[in-house]
Amino acid sequence: MKINRLIIFSVILFAIILVAYHQLFQIFYQQDEWMALGHIMTQTFPEYFKQFSGTALLGGGGRPLSVPLQYFLFGNFPFQAAPFVVFALAFHFLNSLLVFLLAKKITRNFLIASVSAIFFATSSVSHQAVSWIGASPTTLPSAFFVLVSLLSYFHFLEKNGQKYFYASLFLALVSFFFKESSIIIFILLPITYIIYKKVTVLDSFRKHALIVSYLSIAVLSRVYDLFFVNRGLTSTFVTRNSDPLVRILFHALLYPLESLSQVIIFPGLMWKISSFFLSISFPSILHSPSGVLVAEKIGAEIISIVFSSIILVSLFLVFRNDKKNGKAIAFSLLFFFLSFLPYIFLERGNAYLDSRYFYLGVAPAAIIFSTIINLIKNKLGRNYFFPIAFSLLIFFFAQAMFINSELSFQADVSRERKNFLISLEKLYPSVPANPVFYITGNRDFYVSDHKIPFQQGMGYTLMVWYYKTGIIPKEFMNSFLWDIKEEGYREKENKGFGYYWNLNHLSADFKKNGLNKNQVIALFYDADKEKLVDITKSVREELK
Repeated sequence: MKINRLIIFSVILFAIILVAYHQLFQIFYQQDEWMALGHIMTQTFPEYFKQFSGTALLGGGGRPLSVPLQYFLFGNFPFQAAPFVVFALAFHFLNSLLVFLLAKKITRNFLIASVSAIFFATSSVSHQAVSWIGASPTTLPSAFFVLVSLLSYFHFLEKNGQKYFYASLFLALVSFFFKESSIIIFILLPITYIIYKKVTVLDSFRKHALIVSYLSIAVLSRVYDLFFVNRGLTSTFVTRNSDPLVRILFHALLYPLESLSQVIIFPGLMWKISSFFLSISFPSILHSPSGVLVAEKIGAEIISIVFSSIILVSLFLVFRNDKKNGKAIAFSLLFFFLSFLPYIFLERGNAYLDSRYFYLGVAPAAIIFSTIINLIKNKLGRNYFFPIAFSLLIFFFAQAMFINSELSFQADVSRERKNFLISLEKLYPSVPANPVFYITGNRDFYVSDHKIPFQQGMGYTLMVWYYKTGIIPKEFMNSFLWDIKEEGYREKENKGFGYYWNLNHLSADFKKNGLNKNQVIALFYDADKEKLVDITKSVREELK
C-alpha cells in the first residue's frame, strides 16, 4: 500500500514538473554555453585542467566529475538543447523525490513530505538550475548526491550501521566534485550527529575526522586561490572590494537571512512589494533615475529581512508547539543557512543571488515551510483542511506560472537566435579562408551598438559555429572576441579570423593588415522582421 502511494505521488510530482517546465524544450544556448562548447571543441581533459592551479584543484576547482558530463553532452550534441533538457528534467524529478524521502525520513509525516517535494519541484526562485544549460550539468547532480548522502546518513543514525556512514561520506565527496558549493555537507554531517546523537563537539569531530580534515584543506586552498592567485579576477567576487573580509562577514549574516523569505517570494513579486512601500514612504526616490535600483536592491533587502524575521518567529513557535519535529526543524534550518555560505564571496547585482544558487537551499526551506503548514493545520482542525489545501494550490500554481513566464521569454529569445543561425547557414554554409565578418543592424541588443540577439561577443559565436570547417585556429577559442563588443582580426600560422560591428574600425584594420575584400562577409540584421540580409557586395565595394 505504501509503495503504491509512493508510485502515485511520483507520477503526480512528475506531471507537476512537466506543467511548470514544459516550455523548456524550446530553449537554446543563452551565453556561457558558447564558451563551454568552444573549449570542449578544442581542449582535451588534461588541457582543460591545466588552467587551474594546484590549490584550486585541491579545493574542488574544475569540477572534475561534471566536466566529463559536459564533454559528453556538448561533444555529442553540439547546438542542441534537447539532451540537456531531458537530463535536467530527469534530475529535477529525482531531486524532488529525494526531498520527499528526506522529509519523510526526518518528520515521519506523509503530508509534510508531499508538500516539501511539490514546493521544491515548483520553486521559481531556483528555476535557473533546471532551465539554464550552463548550470544544470553541475548543480543538479551535485544536489542529487547531497540528498542521497543525507538519506544514507539518517539510515546510519537510525540503525548505527557503519556501511551507511561511510557511504554517506563517499557520496558527500562525489557531490563536492560535481560542484564545490556542496562543501557545506562536510559541516552539516558532524553537526547533525550532535543534534541527533546528543554527543559533544569533540566526539563528533573524532567521528568525522576524515571529512573535517578534508574540509579544512579544501577551504584553505580555495581561500588562498581566491585571495592570492586570482585576486580581483572578476568584479563578482569580494576580492575587488577594498574591505573583503568585512564584506564576507556581512554576506555571511545577510545572505542566509534574506534568502529565507526569498525562497517563497519570487523576484517579480518582491520588486512590486518594494516599489509599493517606496511609493508610500519615499516617492521622490522611486521616481528618480536610480529608483528601480533602490527598489530592487535596498528596498527589497529590507523587506526580505522583515519577512525572514517573521518566518523565524513562526519557527520558534513551531519549535515550542511541535516537539515531535523539533530536531527536524533544527536540522532543516541549519541545512538552509549553511547552503548559502559558499556564496558569501560573491557580490549580488540586486537583493537576490543568482537563481541557481538557491537550488540546494530550497530543499530544507521546503521542509521548514511544510512543517509550519502542518502545525497550522493541526491547530485549526480538520474544518480548515480544504482552505489550507486550496491556498497551497494557489501558491504552487503561482510559482509554476512564474517559471512558465520566464521560460516563455527565453523561448522567444531562443527562437530568434536559432532563426538567426539558420539564416546564416543558408546564406553562408561555408566561408572563405581567413574570413572577416561585419554585422550591423537596426536595433541594439543588451548594450549600445550590439546589433544581434546574442548576449556574448558575436565574433566568438561565429568561430564556434564555423569551427567544424577547420578554418579557425583552436588557440582563438580561448577567449578571443568573447566580450560582447569586442572586435578585431588575428592570424596564426596562415589562419585568420575577424569580426567587426564598426565599419570604420574594419576599414582601418583592412588597410593595416593588408586584407583582401574577398575575405569580407557583411550582414545586416533587421530586428523588426527578424531577417538576416546579405550586404557583402556593397560593403566590399566601400572597402575597395
